[in-house]
Amino acid sequence: MNQNMKNGFMQGLNHSLSQKDIPEDKLKKINALAEKSVAAFQKELTNYIETTMPWNKLVNEVYAPIFMKHFTKAEMKQALEFYNSEIGKKMVNTTPTIMQEAALHVQQNYGSKINQAAMGIVQDHLGELKSKIDTICDGDC
Repeated sequence: MNQNMKNGFMQGLNHSLSQKDIPEDKLKKINALAEKSVAAFQKELTNYIETTMPWNKLVNEVYAPIFMKHFTKAEMKQALEFYNSEIGKKMVNTTPTIMQEAALHVQQNYGSKINQAAMGIVQDHLGELKSKIDTICDGDC
């Protein structure tokens, strides 16, 4: 979860809590708990993404075949020597197409899995957070 998502979550929680008359000490505990919950969510989602879509798998199964579709091995070696050669110019001109194809592949093959997993992780963490908030509030919230 990036910083914007975290901020959005915390703003939503704070807005929801502001609608209730919660003592300041309990509000501080709830916010601390929510921060920990968001951090746990971030870690769990990151682990899921890294497991589901590991970088070496993306390189070997997505990027390398797409690059090899557009470049020969000799061309790739020249590209590694860098972009001031003619092949470097070809790479610069072809990279947008390659990135579009890779992004489409990633979205088609991983997007829905990651979204479904994220929703499940969010629901788990929200349920756990609600239970802990209820314990903190002890019926006062």
